[in-house]
Amino acid sequence: MNIYLVGLRGSGKSTVGKLLAQKLRWEFADQDVLIEKHAGKTIAEIFASDGEAEFRKIESEVLRQLSKQKETVVAAGGGVVLSRDNRKLMRETGVVVHLDGPAELFCERIVKDSKSLHARPALTKAQSSLEEMKELAAVRAPLYEKARHHCVSAADSPEQVTAMILDLLEKRGIRAK
Repeated sequence: MNIYLVGLRGSGKSTVGKLLAQKLRWEFADQDVLIEKHAGKTIAEIFASDGEAEFRKIESEVLRQLSKQKETVVAAGGGVVLSRDNRKLMRETGVVVHLDGPAELFCERIVKDSKSLHARPALTKAQSSLEEMKELAAVRAPLYEKARHHCVSAADSPEQVTAMILDLLEKRGIRAK
C-alpha cells in the first residue's frame, strides 16, 4: 500500500509528501526526481531532446517501479494521470489523494520558486504561466477526479493539508508505524 499525491504543479505534492511520510514514518519518493535520475537528465532536457511522448513513457516506467514498493508516499508527476494505465495502477496499489486548488495559487507558488519555474518545460502554447495553468487544470481536472480516492484543498499550509490527509487515512485504518 502506497499513498500517491496527485495534482497540478505548484499544488505542494513534494512538500506535503515529505511531511506526510515523516508523520507516517514511511518512505518518501518524488517521481520527478526519480525520472531525472532514470533518464540522466532534467525533465526540461527530456522534453527538449526526446519529446513529451518519451517523457511520458519514462514517467510510466518509474510509476510501475514505485507501485511495487510498500508504505511509500509518492509525490506523483502532475501529468501522471494522463495515462489510463497509470490511474488504474495508482488506484490498485494505494490511496490516491488529489491536492486541488485554484490555478492562480499554484501559478503564484511556481513563480516564487525559481527552481520549479525553470526546471519544468512549457506544456501548452499559452502566453503566460497563469494561462497555461488554467489550460492544464481544465484538461486534467476530470482525470484527477477519475484517479483519486480523496480530494483535499491544497490552498492551506502544508501542515494543514498534511493533517487533513492524515484524518482521511485514519478513517481508512492507515496510521503511523
